[in-house]
Amino acid sequence: MAEQQTFVGDHPRQIDAKGRVSLPVEFRRGRGHDGFFLARIGERCLALFSPEDWLEVQARLLESAREEPARRNRVVAVTRHAVQRLFDAQGRFLIPPGLREAVGLKRDVIVAGRVQRIELWDPEALAAAEAAAYADEPPEMSNREAFLAGVFC
Repeated sequence: MAEQQTFVGDHPRQIDAKGRVSLPVEFRRGRGHDGFFLARIGERCLALFSPEDWLEVQARLLESAREEPARRNRVVAVTRHAVQRLFDAQGRFLIPPGLREAVGLKRDVIVAGRVQRIELWDPEALAAAEAAAYADEPPEMSNREAFLAGVFC
């Protein structure tokens, strides 16, 4: 079984005049000729998935829609503008204008490693999402050091 690549850290980047962005070198390793799938996964976020992970995402979406037909709109929302992408010789890939507009990406972008996937965020949208996430934490998680000690120790 092949080892799964993991992605960590936030990496500031800029979208060029042609709508391309470059991934950090360590995020490109192992992507080779298969490229990846780019999809909108939230109101303000795009995500990159390996072809294998994309098949799993599709299967989960379809299963979710079968279990609860009202979730069909979620399948449409995620897959409607999803595209397969390859890197150019400089490690860049094109983000289609519709996807950039849908999540508010302009020039500055954060390429965020989120363990099994890579996310693309507008810096202000990411800061707002993180602030909202921490504001909604249960009291036992409000002390981050104690929470992390419980997770890792």
